[in-house]
Amino acid sequence: MQNIRELFEEFKKDRGLCSSGFCPECGLHGKQNEMRLNSGDVFECPECHLMVSLASPGKATILRRRGKGNFKSSHPHYGASKHIRNENLSRENMSGNYESDGTFIRDRVELEIYLGEITGIDEFV
Repeated sequence: MQNIRELFEEFKKDRGLCSSGFCPECGLHGKQNEMRLNSGDVFECPECHLMVSLASPGKATILRRRGKGNFKSSHPHYGASKHIRNENLSRENMSGNYESDGTFIRDRVELEIYLGEITGIDEFV
């Protein structure tokens, strides 16, 4: 019989990494930057400009391009921690339309590999 720790580790493998509104890329480097809503209604990190979309229910989709820092406001209501509550991190589909490709990012290594695929700037934000 498995103990509770083993069951939890198995659960995490299936579910993958989650976000609660803080930048997953900065988190890899020990920083805790809250993402903020930008002019394109997408959450963006004020430091590295990584963007996360909530267009797909139950998923915090990391976009394949970065933002430009055009934030709506610095008011706390526009902070991602008010809107993202333990959502699964996912990759953006290849068409780049802000929606998930349906997969979850399972661990730090997968996150680092995916971050290496992010190129360019989103022209709409």
